[in-house]
Amino acid sequence: YAAPTTVDEARELLAGDPEARVFAGATDLIPQIRGGRPEPSVLVDLKHIDRLIGTAEANGSWTVGAATPSSTLTHDRAFTETFPGLSEASGLIGSDQIQ
Repeated sequence: YAAPTTVDEARELLAGDPEARVFAGATDLIPQIRGGRPEPSVLVDLKHIDRLIGTAEANGSWTVGAATPSSTLTHDRAFTETFPGLSEASGLIGSDQIQ
């Protein structure tokens, strides 16, 4: 397990180990391993990289960070007003604990 705090740290971890896997929630990790997928050599947790979390709008374009919880998409007022369907769909992903 590794919890980098920058994108560069995460990139180094992944480049140095082809069996490393990234995750932000890992809710599907245990079922995958139980289902026969090889266990990763190291899990690289993206939740500690601030740059990968959240939404941002600039000049009419939106960015959603790779580690943004789906609950953020259902509660971000500006995002919800701009993308009501995507916001609603995000609220249907898993339980409250998973979101």
